[in-house]
Amino acid sequence: MSSPQNAPGTTVCRGDYLIPDVLISCFDHVDLNDLLRCMKTCHRWRVIARDHPTFSRDVFLYGLAPSSYQRFLAQILHKDGTQGSLRVKLSLQEHETVPRKLREMLKRVWPRMERFGIQTMDTASALAILSLPSPRLEVLELMVKDVDHSPPTLTPDFLGGQAPVLRAFMTLWVALPSERVPALEGLGSLSATAFHLDSLRNVTTQCPRLRTFEIIDPVVADRLDEHDVAALKSLSRIGYIILRYRLRPQWAEYLIDALPLSDIRHIFVFISQDDHRPTIPVKKLYDVIESIPGDMTVDVFTALSPEPSALEHDFVAIGKDAEGRTFRRDISLGKYLPRFRIPESICMRIVGLTIHAPDWDKTCFWMYGLQRLDVLQLVFRDKAVFEDLIRPERKFKRKPVPVSYLGTVRWILATEDGAKHDADFGVLHSFLRKGTMEPCIPLSDQNTSFAGLRVTGEAKITLPGTEETIFRGLNFAPRLEPSRKQFPLRPSAPK
Repeated sequence: MSSPQNAPGTTVCRGDYLIPDVLISCFDHVDLNDLLRCMKTCHRWRVIARDHPTFSRDVFLYGLAPSSYQRFLAQILHKDGTQGSLRVKLSLQEHETVPRKLREMLKRVWPRMERFGIQTMDTASALAILSLPSPRLEVLELMVKDVDHSPPTLTPDFLGGQAPVLRAFMTLWVALPSERVPALEGLGSLSATAFHLDSLRNVTTQCPRLRTFEIIDPVVADRLDEHDVAALKSLSRIGYIILRYRLRPQWAEYLIDALPLSDIRHIFVFISQDDHRPTIPVKKLYDVIESIPGDMTVDVFTALSPEPSALEHDFVAIGKDAEGRTFRRDISLGKYLPRFRIPESICMRIVGLTIHAPDWDKTCFWMYGLQRLDVLQLVFRDKAVFEDLIRPERKFKRKPVPVSYLGTVRWILATEDGAKHDADFGVLHSFLRKGTMEPCIPLSDQNTSFAGLRVTGEAKITLPGTEETIFRGLNFAPRLEPSRKQFPLRPSAPK
């Protein structure tokens, strides 16, 4: 097949030979900035890219530099003639005012706005834009950077009183009034930074369908009186509350004291990792965990864990009340995890413990031992980490934790390839004893199971009042020496 010849003095875009479907598929894998560069290639690419979903929905403006500002206005002008949904974000916190032309163009396309975010010091302009009816708006981010003045209060005509599909609202330095704001009635998720106490009291009134409430650096400067505590009890209606503190540890103390902890089903506490000490008093973290009813199971994610949840949720405690309702407490401890001393009142209620990538020096220091622990799971996701931790010459600074009763030990090596790997039972048992003492229970009551491992070898186990027992790998029947009596291990598939 012959290729077309270039006319003298002209340049042919080789992309013209690509069919539109191929071009659209390629554009699916580039971000907005790269797509804008592609539009400069030729007229044909510009036409195809202009109608691409990335260009027709997402518009971002960071600052008011002439080049980016003119490009943003051109995008909005193009969208004024389309019918699709729009997603716009404005980051103008370094500018005192929002240009009039920008406000007018946003109002023209506002009925089709699906997501909108604005960070600005011009509070009046932001609220003027947000006074329009919003039939398609699903996600709204309003970040007021003018913290030198009192936070602006939302009014009943916020979003024109019409935001039927609004499901998520993120705010900074904004106040909720006591009078009804119709646009917030269907809200399912609220993230509020620097909320004052008055706004906290009005949350459940304004957002009766709220399921997730994230409280970031609340402004609670004094201890709350009985009236304020009673008003905050309504927060127990919310299924999931997130507490993030980066400033003023005493604010966390005042608010946690007032929250109805025992009635909130799911609480996540995030501790800032920038300071040399936790931003929440440790005693308040104990109060959050102890509010779980009944016995509890705990998941610990060490710094070696590749689990995505380990980035924030590195200590998770779960329990159930008498009615079978589940209560959960997620604590983000980060570098403070090894120094998090669990008090006896919590240790005595732990019946199940799962440690992900169990480096004994990086787990919580179980100060009083786990006297009621029944099930211990040791989970590894990386074969190299597994082999490094269990090697016989590996030493740990912490002494083994007292364990009175340990009925089940589960070893899990879940690598990405799903393959089984060889392991020596004696090495595994030696590693276990570096972290936990030998429990004083009958050998016949011990239950050990393995997943992702082919176990061979043997381990010598001696319990008080019993003879030395040699357990061979679970691929063989265990044998008791020197006597002939057999003590069966009951291997079971891990749940």
